[in-house]
Amino acid sequence: MKIEIRKHKYILIQIFFLLISVISFDLIESSIEFSFVSFIALIYFLCTICSLVCYQKNFFTAINCFYCVYVLFQIGVPLLYAVIPKYSNPYMSLFSEDILVNALEYTLLSLEIFGLTIFVFLRSGKRNYSSRVVFTKKKAVNDERYVYAVAKALFICTGMVTVPLYTVVAYLTLKTGFSQVTRALVAANGLFNLARALFIPAFFLLIIYGEDKKFTKFSKLVFFYMCIASLLSGIRTDGILWLLTYLYTSIKKGDKKKLNIKYLVLLVGIVVVAIYVGQSRVGSTVGSSVVDVFVKVVEEMGFNFTTICFVMMYVPSSTKFQMGGTYLKSILAMYPNSLDFLGIFRNIENTIGCQWLNDQNHVRFGSLLDFGSGFSAIGESYMNFGWGGILVSCVIAIIVTSLYVDGKNVVSKWDKFVETVLFLALLTFPRRAFNEFVSNIEYSIFIIGLILIVMYHKRFVGIKNNENQVDFYVCD
Repeated sequence: MKIEIRKHKYILIQIFFLLISVISFDLIESSIEFSFVSFIALIYFLCTICSLVCYQKNFFTAINCFYCVYVLFQIGVPLLYAVIPKYSNPYMSLFSEDILVNALEYTLLSLEIFGLTIFVFLRSGKRNYSSRVVFTKKKAVNDERYVYAVAKALFICTGMVTVPLYTVVAYLTLKTGFSQVTRALVAANGLFNLARALFIPAFFLLIIYGEDKKFTKFSKLVFFYMCIASLLSGIRTDGILWLLTYLYTSIKKGDKKKLNIKYLVLLVGIVVVAIYVGQSRVGSTVGSSVVDVFVKVVEEMGFNFTTICFVMMYVPSSTKFQMGGTYLKSILAMYPNSLDFLGIFRNIENTIGCQWLNDQNHVRFGSLLDFGSGFSAIGESYMNFGWGGILVSCVIAIIVTSLYVDGKNVVSKWDKFVETVLFLALLTFPRRAFNEFVSNIEYSIFIIGLILIVMYHKRFVGIKNNENQVDFYVCD
């Protein structure tokens, strides 16, 4: 009986916050202030993360990581307003008080629905993860020596394009700022885009299948360099999430606690340096205390709150509710650009997500938002269904918990790889449009899986020449 009460009390806490929010927003809607809603959001976040840690009896879990990232991306800036009385963000002045309040109310309700669904599904028990993984029964993905050989070749080929690209972008960003030129380099099409999409998945495929081989250790050095380059390039969130995913993978492999602490210190250290460099580059004052640096980290991650504000500014006044249209378009946009001779599917991509918002902001604000404003899962949910879009967070929570409620069921190395790249994709999802999430899954799982299967059937066989070297030969 005590166990059942313990399990249900966390659900009751979520229901309590949801009811409090609904009642408060309904009763004092006309006089409610942004600071008040921010304070409610802060209390809710602290209670929920404590509940998750207590329920799972573990701090560093996939669900906890995703929840924290989800919250910080969506309401990082409002949380700073709640914690620091004198805090002010200049971009908040772009919006009226009504938009700020409505945006925060919508986001908070979405997060509360998300939290409630998480605990309901955590309560439901274990899942058989392995049975749902695509390609998991294929011989190609279970031939460890073969997969390692392909991963090694893929890492080298994509790295030859990606590493120089990010090096140039980091240099130009440090010298001139994150301009349209550097953004164009990062968003390059064709070979550059394909290499970028496959490079990080190839790395995780390498370390999962390669264990402690010499080349695997070399690949880690390249990976850490890329994280630093990304952080210094103005693409700081990508670098942070790459490092977080690596830390998660390290812990899942059962490395020593001392080693995990080392990686955590590395993550924090690189992020701090990147924040200092990035802020000094634009002439902003960072401060010298730990608190100042923490504020800047949360501020940069939490800038995505502006997305829902912008969306409420434009929808439905200038753009009608899409009623699920952006999600459908995102699936259609998976069609390969190389086969899109009429440009139909490329045009679809320009009407959704980040590109749509950038176009709207350019018309309204001109060069003021020249750097791009990104997008968010919560902003897209409102764009499609209005206030009914808060239920989209329920779907996201079901996906997260169904995949990560019990990692002990992950048995094969391919299962571990899929779990890892899905973990990264889900971490990036809150700050991106659905089409980017779909594209991420398409390249990191399906394209890599098809490469392994096709090459395997063409008789590409891995031969181990010595303890640390793998080459290819072709069987006729």
